[in-house]
Order: sequence, then C-alpha cells, then structure tokens
Amino acid sequence: MTAATPADVPEAARTAGEILRVARACGVPPGLHRLDDVLLEFHLSRPGESGRRIAALLDLVADRPELLETLRVHLAQGQDRRATAVALGLHPNTVDNRLAKTAERTGIDLSTPRGTATAIAALLLRDAPEG
Repeated sequence: MTAATPADVPEAARTAGEILRVARACGVPPGLHRLDDVLLEFHLSRPGESGRRIAALLDLVADRPELLETLRVHLAQGQDRRATAVALGLHPNTVDNRLAKTAERTGIDLSTPRGTATAIAALLLRDAPEG
C-alpha cells in the first residue's frame, strides 16, 4: 500500500496489516504481498452482517478444532487431500472423514465452487477484526 501524503500513512499501514493477515490466513508463503495478490480474499474478509453470518457457519465445528485446521490446510493446499494429509501428518482417509464431518455440520460442500468460496470467506471472516 502506498501513502501519497504523510496523513495517508496510518490508513496505508492498516491496509498493509490487513493484506498480511489475509495472506497468512490463505496460506500464502511469507514474502512481499500487494493487495492484488489477495484481492478476492481481501474483499471476502470484510466484516458486516452478512460476514458475521458466513463466519458463524464455522461455529458449528468450533468444538472440534481439528476440523477447522483440516479445512484451513486443505484450502491452503489447493484442496489436494494427499498434500493436506502430508501437511497434517494424517492418512488421506482421515482428511476425507474430517472434511465430510465439517460438511455435515456446516452444510458447506467443498466439491462446488460456491462451497469452496463460502469456506474461504468463512475462515477469513472468522479471523477478521470487527469494524
């Protein structure tokens, strides 16, 4: 983010911090990131009434942190179940079982583009600071 004047520095710093938070939440490797690198995810992570409702979908699995972690890693691994299993030190069938349990509880179907987008938004919004 750039600041055209000294008065713009605080807003640019806040935006840069948000870009970093979104990049981390998306599993983007460490490094220099611009808004365009995570533009969709940045947009999806904005709070508000609809955002709170999307984030609340994951409240249904909040009592099972391993389900949230599996979902997060699975999305970061491009929905590759074997890569997810390796990253988590699990058998691929365990990954499948956890994702099925998450879908059963939340209604989020990762086999559809809409379900994947909903899952990404829910995870981002869950971590988004309010306001």
